[in-house]
Amino acid sequence: QEYSTTDVFFLPTLAEGSAGVVREALSWGIPCVVTREAGCPVVDGESGHVIPTRSPLAIADSIQNIVADRARRNYMSEGAYRCAANGAHDRLSRKLSEILAQLHED
Repeated sequence: QEYSTTDVFFLPTLAEGSAGVVREALSWGIPCVVTREAGCPVVDGESGHVIPTRSPLAIADSIQNIVADRARRNYMSEGAYRCAANGAHDRLSRKLSEILAQLHED
């Protein structure tokens, strides 16, 4: 129920792998601000922002960018729905499996 009133979801992780909570937020149409280490299918500028780790300025700018501009937030919300509906996390999982299989062969 909290998701229904959320403007932006933020996960500034240093090491996550693949955060299911971000995929859940995307499925609710919530733009996400994440670090690269979150391992999530967020598309920078489309379904949220992917920011550098340990960058307070990037954190503040990205969140402000979304909440201050309702049209941008709505655009990213649609992008979040598309990202979730397109199964971006499934493609990510397949790609990771391919990479691991290749490494195993080498």
